[in-house]
Amino acid sequence: MASVEAYYVGLVNFQNKYLTAESFGFQVNASGVNLKKKQMWLVEQDGAHIFLKSHLNRYLTADKNGKLAGEAEEREEDAKFTVSYQADGKLALKSKYDRYLGGEEDQINAFATSIGKAESWTLQLAIHPQVNLLHVVRKRYAHLESDEIQVSEDIPWGGDALITLEFKQGKYALLSSDSRYLNADGSLDAALTAKAQYLIEFHEGRVAFRTHEGKFLTCVGNKGKIQSSKKNVAGRDEIFALVDNHPQCMLTAQNERMVSIRQGNEVTANQRFEMTDKEIFQMEFDPKKAGKICMLANTREYWVSNGDVKASSSERVDSAFFGIDWHGSHVSFQASSGKYVTIKPNGKLSPSADAVGEKEKFLLQLINRPLLILRCEHGFVGMRGATTARLECNRSSYEVFKLHFEDGSYKLEGRNGKFAQIDGESNINLAGTSESCATFQFEFREHTKMCIKANNGKYLKGESNGAFTANGEKPGKNTLWEY
Repeated sequence: MASVEAYYVGLVNFQNKYLTAESFGFQVNASGVNLKKKQMWLVEQDGAHIFLKSHLNRYLTADKNGKLAGEAEEREEDAKFTVSYQADGKLALKSKYDRYLGGEEDQINAFATSIGKAESWTLQLAIHPQVNLLHVVRKRYAHLESDEIQVSEDIPWGGDALITLEFKQGKYALLSSDSRYLNADGSLDAALTAKAQYLIEFHEGRVAFRTHEGKFLTCVGNKGKIQSSKKNVAGRDEIFALVDNHPQCMLTAQNERMVSIRQGNEVTANQRFEMTDKEIFQMEFDPKKAGKICMLANTREYWVSNGDVKASSSERVDSAFFGIDWHGSHVSFQASSGKYVTIKPNGKLSPSADAVGEKEKFLLQLINRPLLILRCEHGFVGMRGATTARLECNRSSYEVFKLHFEDGSYKLEGRNGKFAQIDGESNINLAGTSESCATFQFEFREHTKMCIKANNGKYLKGESNGAFTANGEKPGKNTLWEY
């Protein structure tokens, strides 16, 4: 797992329009109404300066006359900007000529000598907002423990380590895995108030969270409770990294036992009752090995298929890669030998089956996404508007779904307390009850991306006009969802 040291962001001006890099002529304007590809800028930091790279892999520049261009192929001198944060949380971008970036529509320049309304920008992270949170100094991860968020895990394991960033009105809230907001004093509340809203500052590719009182979040005590510091400036103790994460799952074999390493490094389906970290495994994809995965245990050891399956390799050796096939809510694993993983009479997993039967299928339950946010190439899945329950897939703001796992399938509950259902035209809306809603099965296909099959046998599909429907025939580009 690696932290993100260069972030994609959107920059929103005083008219709620996004700074946009047009494909034609590398023109720059502030006309975007949603955060899509053309509105995403990669922030690269080098000491006191930042560089903004567009989706065209070109850098934004400002010359001595304030003229902007979006076609520089390298980090040239005119591509340097410095950031200053304002009291209201907005930021200003100053060129190397001490002029500020501002304007509106197609009249964007860097000519102003002072910061006014038009030179103030709101920063919105363009990353997927569900992350693990790493404290840079302590080198430990945040997780929900004893009714507070503590920085005390060496590795982020299980659903309690999920942090969801919620963006509202230019500020961010940190949502714990049980859907509560982190207040500046370290307490957790179901309701969002000003005490739980933070401004994000960049510090050498990492972030700091500024509270409503102008202080910064830090972690205190032996357990590392996250709460506000007494500092008005972010130092090393106030710096966090947002870390991308892999799906973590629990597997149940045909003998109705959970797969576990509780009794050593042998991977065995022998646990019936309480789930612990020993029954959770992390599924990791390698882009160089399409369709192959590695399974990591909480001991930081990978499954290997030399003889019976054991969690005994600290590296991704050849025998640590498995093919994965989906069978509804179940999966099967094919070892590097070509044999399928099955269970022996004593519960041990062994790569010895020639074909997939019932003993080679394992029920898979996603563990580290108690909350779910979906994004496709067109935007986030969110409510179409305040007066409708219909969901669309090209929104700038996102719906946070609560997952309910029942009988091998998932139900999606929205923030309005209603469940996702499918109407007569295959559109998805949040108007169902727990009894009348649709159910879904997840198929993990790539790193951070999955396909979702509804109980009508179709895949959830997204289109550029925002249509979010359950009518996809097969896995493909328009049925892949970043989660």
